[in-house]
Amino acid sequence: MRSKKTQTAIEFIFLVGVAFSLTIIFLVATRSQLKELTTTEEIILVRDVGSKVQNEINLGARVEDGYTRVFEIPQKLETRDYNITINDNILVVATKNEEYVAIIPRVVGNIQKGNNIIKRIEGVVYLNQE
Repeated sequence: MRSKKTQTAIEFIFLVGVAFSLTIIFLVATRSQLKELTTTEEIILVRDVGSKVQNEINLGARVEDGYTRVFEIPQKLETRDYNITINDNILVVATKNEEYVAIIPRVVGNIQKGNNIIKRIEGVVYLNQE
């Protein structure tokens, strides 16, 4: 009788150990997939903002003189801080982990988070210039 109780206790401990191991494996796999999903989301957000700005500047360079448009750049990429700069004819959108770089037509002025005013005057594209 005693050996049957001992065997049952050992089987119970073994099953609890297996269940615990499976739970740990599941959590590790889920965490890895969540990190990959977060990285993919960040890549998409950075690319979207970069493409939007690139398209606005390309449009401003192609249209006729007198073109004026206001477009908005978000303060954050969902909850992520980011930087956006234009140096010469290179647009850079960067977070802590990702970066989007694009060649754009020359512009006079700087990009900023929030509202941006793009104008074309005498063949020159101006960004946030009064």
